[in-house]
Amino acid sequence: MYGIGTGAVSGILKRHGAGRKIGLTPDELEHAAERYEPGQSLSQIVEAFGVVANTMRAALLGHGMTMRSTRGAVR
Repeated sequence: MYGIGTGAVSGILKRHGAGRKIGLTPDELEHAAERYEPGQSLSQIVEAFGVVANTMRAALLGHGMTMRSTRGAVR
């Protein structure tokens, strides 16, 4: 559309320190779980930690958390 590929854009962003964060450290995962368990939403947590929702969801599930639906019900 703009005459530049996504790989080129990613490279430019990475060189300028604006690359996307991938994954969580064990400490970050523990803090995320502490926020999710009492009721903070997944979208609020991913915004705070700078990762995508699928990454956070997978990390929390791997940490033994039970995910809630968007309406708060346990899945």
